[in-house]
Amino acid sequence: MKSRELYIAYSVRRDHDLWQDLCAGDRNALDYIYYSQVPALLSYGRYLTPDSTLVDDCIQDLFVDLWVKRDRLGPVRTIRFYLMKSLKHRIVRELQNQKKRRSLTESEGAFEELEDPNPFFSAGQYQPTSAVVECLNKLSPLQKEIVYLKYFNGLSFDEIGDILELDKKQLYNALSKAMHNLRGMLKLAVLMILLVY
Repeated sequence: MKSRELYIAYSVRRDHDLWQDLCAGDRNALDYIYYSQVPALLSYGRYLTPDSTLVDDCIQDLFVDLWVKRDRLGPVRTIRFYLMKSLKHRIVRELQNQKKRRSLTESEGAFEELEDPNPFFSAGQYQPTSAVVECLNKLSPLQKEIVYLKYFNGLSFDEIGDILELDKKQLYNALSKAMHNLRGMLKLAVLMILLVY
């Protein structure tokens, strides 16, 4: 099926129905899920690590496993949530394995910390201004990830809590602090713009 026809045919389907089609062996359902979710997965993966090759490999492995294990997959709340959580676990596991391999071949203190990646913005339609991006990048890594998952990927608080392994109170507190910090930074940015002009 051509990609445009595939998109039209499957775009009206609910996640539950698409997932059932995938589990039943519908290759077109897998293709649609892949093409509709990869931009968000790439963006989230590059938020987690600047190693784009690792991200690409983990996404590819994720979809291969989906297809190979399709008859053993259980029900999901939303496809995007399932894929993002699975991708995060794969990337974290692979980074831990890389760190272990490096420690075997290098001296103990030689592992360099990954630089803080620029997290956002190929998954959603919203493209923030440079002032907003600058403010977002000043948040803590946890706060950035919560804002990214909530406002740029539309995940629910339950889904975000599940991905980040936080209870609701921790999640709400971190998001509240992030929003407070953003409001303060953005007010300052607007004030500076007004003073300049």
